[in-house]
Amino acid sequence: MDLTGDVKLKEGDRSGQAEHAVFQRASQTATLTGQAVARDVSTETHAPQITFAQNTGEIIAEGGVRSTDFSAKSSAVQFGPAPANITSDSLQANSKTGRALYAGHARLWQGDSVLEANSIELLRDTRVLNASGNVRAVFPQAPSTSTNRSKPSGTITHSIPF
Repeated sequence: MDLTGDVKLKEGDRSGQAEHAVFQRASQTATLTGQAVARDVSTETHAPQITFAQNTGEIIAEGGVRSTDFSAKSSAVQFGPAPANITSDSLQANSKTGRALYAGHARLWQGDSVLEANSIELLRDTRVLNASGNVRAVFPQAPSTSTNRSKPSGTITHSIPF
């Protein structure tokens, strides 16, 4: 099936929309193109192309991916009290396993905290983040409220070439 126009999809708490959608019965896939957006209860992902494989839970997004996780409590990432944002060239994820791999110029930021790497992997169930390749991170620290002023405060910057 091939749909063109303002295509909108909904399944339970998940939805998607794009200018164009192609559904393939044999592979049980749906490919959204043209300002594609996929949403669930706590996240939203934008990309020029997003493909969903219904039987495996695989999600592939290409061409400048931008995701936002609005749920600080269930997020794999917790650097601050703001929504977590991540951009990359591509995304390979699985809704069943909770794994998301953002590859190619990956950049994650939440509030003033920033993490950049060639790839950033998020593992939802274990709440683990793995960054690899040219990793750079900035995690600002709140000034100390203790009376001992010898404790460091300010911004911590750490670069690790892999």
